[in-house]
Amino acid sequence: MRNLYKVLGTASTADDMRIKSAFRRRAKAFHPDFNPGDRRAEERFKELAQAYEVLGRARTRASYDAFLAARRREYRRRLAHSAALMAASFLLTIGSAFAVLALHDTGAPLGVGWQSAAPAKRVADAATFGIVERKETALPPAAATGEGSWPSWQAAHGPLVGLGATSR
Repeated sequence: MRNLYKVLGTASTADDMRIKSAFRRRAKAFHPDFNPGDRRAEERFKELAQAYEVLGRARTRASYDAFLAARRREYRRRLAHSAALMAASFLLTIGSAFAVLALHDTGAPLGVGWQSAAPAKRVADAATFGIVERKETALPPAAATGEGSWPSWQAAHGPLVGLGATSR
């Protein structure tokens, strides 16, 4: 439904005289007698007449103004609800990302095969801060395909280094 004040081309604060003059001015432009055969002008004139019928009387205008105020309140309520939903979704996403990073930093396995499909090499560190001894080991075929026991491979070869994991 179009705003009746916009149909007449007036502000919602307009008084009765301005509403009446706006209706007459627009009615002359779209009256079917001045636009014979123009269906669009005829439809526009009907819309103007309906708008003036509501806004031309004080009681119906007050009801229409109350309807517009309720519609604005409902729009603001939905907007606030949507904003809260988006904020909650954002916080859950960020929280999930931090939870995954926290698990990853503690050495909990994210699963074998989470990196690219290129030949997988692992680097085992012997020190916590800096590289004292470095050796490269290839994933065993069972671990590369996701089979076998991750904890046993990790115990045999040490923690992952160089792929985002820390050796703590």
